[in-house]
Amino acid sequence: EHDVARRLEEMAKADGLHAYVKNQGLGFGVPYRDSGQSRTYVPDFIATFHDGAGADDLVHVLIEVSGQRDDNNKARVSGALDLWVPAVNAHCGLGRWVFAEVTDPFDVHNTIRAALATAPTRST
Repeated sequence: EHDVARRLEEMAKADGLHAYVKNQGLGFGVPYRDSGQSRTYVPDFIATFHDGAGADDLVHVLIEVSGQRDDNNKARVSGALDLWVPAVNAHCGLGRWVFAEVTDPFDVHNTIRAALATAPTRST
């Protein structure tokens, strides 16, 4: 996670990083289901990026740093990517959100750029 934070810092000028935070102890979690059980997933980082849509219309990125992929990890990622992000974007009142799973700390830039490319065009 330290390497990811360092690479996020590098994205400030070239890629429009506005801010990021290590999501530890902030109380922000994403609900998901695993084996029929309701759980809460706490993403490793939350970042905001300018993507040219305006200073008041940032893209929020949930960033998960994954090591080994196990069934629980797959359920968390699927819950965030396939359910939570589309739901919060459909709500239209909490800004624009995307999800990025970093599996290679040396490829943070490309992983986040790919996630940003999936951002909705505007929030309403």
